[in-house]
Amino acid sequence: MKHLFYCLLVGLSFTSLKGQQAGSGKYDWTSQLAALGNTGLIHTPSAYLSKDRTLSLGTSYTPADYALVDWRDRGDKVFFANIAFLPFLETTVRVTKPVGSKNEFGIGDRSIYLRLRLLKERKYLPSLVVGAHDAFGIAQHPASYIVASKSISINTDWSLQTNLGYGRNFTDNRRSYLNGPFGGITASWRFLAAVIEYDSERLNAGLKTMLLDERLCLNLSFMGMDALGGGMSYQFRFR
Repeated sequence: MKHLFYCLLVGLSFTSLKGQQAGSGKYDWTSQLAALGNTGLIHTPSAYLSKDRTLSLGTSYTPADYALVDWRDRGDKVFFANIAFLPFLETTVRVTKPVGSKNEFGIGDRSIYLRLRLLKERKYLPSLVVGAHDAFGIAQHPASYIVASKSISINTDWSLQTNLGYGRNFTDNRRSYLNGPFGGITASWRFLAAVIEYDSERLNAGLKTMLLDERLCLNLSFMGMDALGGGMSYQFRFR
């Protein structure tokens, strides 16, 4: 099955960690992307943005029971580009197609995500971001939201990232997404991170790893705690 490609790829990446040297530098998990192409956990956004002057390309798979687009019992196959050209703004362009599609859905579901930072994280204050997913009404999962995030550094290797937000659908006749309170926690150790989130409907969990000087992020997700998904993203940094 095609969707197993993503899970197998992530699984192989974790086995390769035995050969990776964990440097003494501090790994930055705040700018890594979620499965939908925006900065975040799995399906929920965080209040952090991609690093300024960064282009990220990626792909992900969401199993059929948790797909955001109605593909008639098929999963989501997502391709995205995340662009950060201003320090306070993040844009994601994504195309979603059903697994096993033979062009009966055309190009697929297109959407644009816009995210604006209102407050940068400080010692006692969280980062604060407002966002609009599918701002132009193309996709089947529109939402607007506000989210706050705060990072807690335990030591040079361990850190926690907490997220709490509230979202609302643009329309009532489309699939529910970020419709109500949502949030999550990321616990990281150097190049590894464990994630748990509530996406306003269910609990999801995941594992992530960063490779190649933090440019490549691979993830494995457990949607609804019972179905496997996964994906990857690669960052191109412009100086």
